[in-house]
Amino acid sequence: MYKGLVDTYMRMLRFREAQTMASNAVRFLGQSPRTFVLLARTYVRDVMVKFQAKSMLEKALELDENYLPAVFMMAELMLEEGDSAGAIKLLKKQTGVQPNSKVHCMLGDILSGEKDYSGALENYTVALSLDPSNRKAIASLLAMGHPTVNTKIENSYVTPSTAEEGTSYPYELEEIPAPDIESESEAMWSDVEVEINST
Repeated sequence: MYKGLVDTYMRMLRFREAQTMASNAVRFLGQSPRTFVLLARTYVRDVMVKFQAKSMLEKALELDENYLPAVFMMAELMLEEGDSAGAIKLLKKQTGVQPNSKVHCMLGDILSGEKDYSGALENYTVALSLDPSNRKAIASLLAMGHPTVNTKIENSYVTPSTAEEGTSYPYELEEIPAPDIESESEAMWSDVEVEINST
């Protein structure tokens, strides 16, 4: 319930209300990595209190140092602050504890941005071995080393679904058109008419 309300307020750019709701989640649901990340997400979007996001993420990682939504958000904050070495260290620690395609892909993106192409290649390869359908890893691998490519991480690894479940799909979903229902129903009724007329 709290997450849904926070997400709604965030979409409406009503950050104060989102922060109040996330604070209530921490108060009533208890201090957990999930509630701290929920609160940190509201701070990250509000420039007036963005500095508080890092302390919330530190609390989340103190409770569970392997909680991936907190890891991804902390790594992104470190990158924004120019601490790519800290982000690399944080992600490398995760790759040793729990191999995860997204962790390796994000680490590959950072290493590629730092011109460590062999390290990036290794991490993209591991990411694809863990999840062969990881389109971000495939695209990053193909674009690696091209001078026109922007090596900055463009798609955030933190989304509302990441904050809740630890996974996300940062790609647009393609709508598959529904079959022509009217023509199928007409075919069905014409079969019924044939049966009725034949009896």
